[in-house]
Amino acid sequence: MRLAGAALEADVPSGWDARIYTRPLAEPEVLPGPEASPFHRRVQSSGGTASLHAASFALPVSDGDFGTGATSSMPAGGAFVAVLEYEVGGGLRPGVGLFAARGAPVPLGRRDFDPRALLRPRPGQLGAQRFFTSAGRPFCLYAVLGSEAASARPLEELNGLLGSLRFGRALEVG
Repeated sequence: MRLAGAALEADVPSGWDARIYTRPLAEPEVLPGPEASPFHRRVQSSGGTASLHAASFALPVSDGDFGTGATSSMPAGGAFVAVLEYEVGGGLRPGVGLFAARGAPVPLGRRDFDPRALLRPRPGQLGAQRFFTSAGRPFCLYAVLGSEAASARPLEELNGLLGSLRFGRALEVG
């Protein structure tokens, strides 16, 4: 099945669940600092950026950007991937620094996965995280495999999805 939206496209393997969505635009909100501090911190909007979540199992109805809900219920032989676009500005520039790599980093090999790369470590899970720029847009790829023993087929399917990714230019807003 071909999935498209938010200037992203991917072929989703049979039996996988996937969605593409964008974060709604929001005005930055001011949050108070600690009571003893006169400082405030601004929460920046992540609106208008594209996200793709895909998994070899059913995704939860709602989840965090890096799929903490999905990975908490992932079966041992499962795979999960998030491709997240970052907002340009505040020092973040596509093709520079952390986002210097051009194009999605595929294929991922078994050695690219490590339990220390997980956002939330869980027994048996392995993670990989890569930053890159494609079509002038900065992205993070975060992938999780359910277990070392069961990783061959899910990794092959995950690489098929990643190899099919197509990135269009971001739409100008406002």
